[in-house]
Order: sequence, then structure tokens, then C-alpha cells
Amino acid sequence: MFLDYAHASGFLEKTHEIRQHTSVFGVVTAKALDPDDSRHKIAEIAGTFA
Repeated sequence: MFLDYAHASGFLEKTHEIRQHTSVFGVVTAKALDPDDSRHKIAEIAGTFA
């Protein structure tokens, strides 16, 4: 698995490292809003700065 961050990048080759990152990615995607809800949430938050 190749990871690319803003300030670093590298490969994960060990099974436990890949499993951990895959698990975290699954949690994040499960909690993510769908595109329409994301747009509404962004607009709502942006409105607090106006």
C-alpha cells in the first residue's frame, strides 16, 4: 500500500500496517457525509463566518 501525504510518502508492506490503515479508512468512509450533505454542511459552516 502506498501512502502519499503533504509532507511525506511511503509504502506499507507489513500485513498489520495495511490492516490498520484499511480499518481506519473504513471507519472514516462510514462516517463521511454523502456529497449533497457535505455541500450543505460546508455552506452551514461557511455561513457562521459571514
